[in-house]
Amino acid sequence: MSESVGLDIGASAIKAVRYRRSLAGQDEVEYFYQPLPFLQPDQRDMAERARLIRRFLERHQLHRAPIVTALPCRNLSLRRLALPFTDPEKMAQVVPFEMENLIPMSIEDVAVEGLMLATKDVTPGTRPQSDVLVAAAPKKTLSEHLEFLRAARVHPAAVNVDALALFSVVQLLRSEGGAVPENLAVLDVGATKTTICLIHRDRPWLLRTLSWGGNHLTQALAQRYQWTLEEAERRKRMATVQLGEEWIEPLVREVRLALHAFESSTQTRIQHLWVSGGGAKFRHFPEYLGQKLELDVVGPREGFGQTSPRAFSVALGLALHPKVLGRRWLAKSNGAALGYDLKRQLHEGQRVRSQEIKQDTIWASVGLACLIALGIGDVWTHVSLKRDQVRQDRAALQAFYQRAIGGDALPGEEVDRARSQVVSLSKRIELLESQQTPVIPTLAKLVRRLPSTGTVRVRGLLMEGPGVQLEAETDSFDSVERIKKALQQETGFQEIAVSDARVGASPNQVIFRLTFTAEAR
Repeated sequence: MSESVGLDIGASAIKAVRYRRSLAGQDEVEYFYQPLPFLQPDQRDMAERARLIRRFLERHQLHRAPIVTALPCRNLSLRRLALPFTDPEKMAQVVPFEMENLIPMSIEDVAVEGLMLATKDVTPGTRPQSDVLVAAAPKKTLSEHLEFLRAARVHPAAVNVDALALFSVVQLLRSEGGAVPENLAVLDVGATKTTICLIHRDRPWLLRTLSWGGNHLTQALAQRYQWTLEEAERRKRMATVQLGEEWIEPLVREVRLALHAFESSTQTRIQHLWVSGGGAKFRHFPEYLGQKLELDVVGPREGFGQTSPRAFSVALGLALHPKVLGRRWLAKSNGAALGYDLKRQLHEGQRVRSQEIKQDTIWASVGLACLIALGIGDVWTHVSLKRDQVRQDRAALQAFYQRAIGGDALPGEEVDRARSQVVSLSKRIELLESQQTPVIPTLAKLVRRLPSTGTVRVRGLLMEGPGVQLEAETDSFDSVERIKKALQQETGFQEIAVSDARVGASPNQVIFRLTFTAEAR
């Protein structure tokens, strides 16, 4: 036994149909309904709605079978394409590129699927052609729909289009023996939207969703007569259609435009109308629409009797998804086994993208490995070519170090040794440039005042602040006395004294110590 569940989540109710097919060929259909509180769109708590859906499915044990949901046509881009071939695989490859120029979005941002409605008859010598109905769903919208369903613990087997589900119901009624017309207009009037499916030669020709539903009429009546929404809904169901005729006119006008577009394109006029959905319960509403649109409302003779699923048409059509339930009742109808699975297209796109990312990663890794190999080869080449130059530079650096620093340093101590030399040299410079100890001017005055006769050899010089201590040697004691007198004549020297004057070990050698105070600058 094969089984599937169609789940139609509306603004005012949750509807579900469980369709079972036994091995003997007998079908079993069960209908389930859960009303929702009447709220404005901005007041609907999506988390609460997800909780209600979850409890609804658990209470009726519907989550055990594959579940099919739908997106409304107003959230999609639907196009008909004529392709010069009939190969399904080739069609799947070509359709996304054909749609890229027909939709105001990047092809990367949509999930695209095409359904081959039929192949056109060709004459000998001409190429075969196929008629394809393409749906492009924004991936963001599709992901939000699946995310909402996951919150309700629903993992749909397929995501179809609501208007195409109406076509599946019509085909089911045809398979049960109804004299369903080849050209038929199907209107499913819900609480907030009306879904249109125009059928031409047993194939869906136009799928559309209009932003008009039964709630618009309820709100208009409540505002006109100062009723509550609940009372307006109750009075609407009890009254005749003439009560809200002026507010139904926008729906009539939109449907009439769709019929005119159909007639202009096909040169054929639709003559029959079937009205389903919750809005069909409005008294004499189907007859009123048929009169306004100049269409004949189908009845039991065409297979649309009292047992036809008027309020559950979308849910039943979803349960009849051919890729979930199979195609037994559709097998003989050309182009009838139709059903989108936009979820698969989303996952297929993600899988393809994942493969592309994986391939890009592999190629990037290969490229990186090549770059690394080239880099290593380049470094090795430079090392080989510059090895001698490095040795020469090292020898030149060592020679410069010997000249500038002096001495031999152990490997690793060159910097420390050079730093020590720099510190020592800095202290000497600081001493020479000191403002308190005029070293250079004092030495200049000292040299200038030394007698020109005789020999003076300085053995040591000590300067501590303004005090200067000079240890020197000359050839006689008279020379020592002349040096002292010469320094006394210098205005910058004070407290001049000679001490420790003695005869040295060499002939004509007198060693003495001279102290004086030098004035600061």
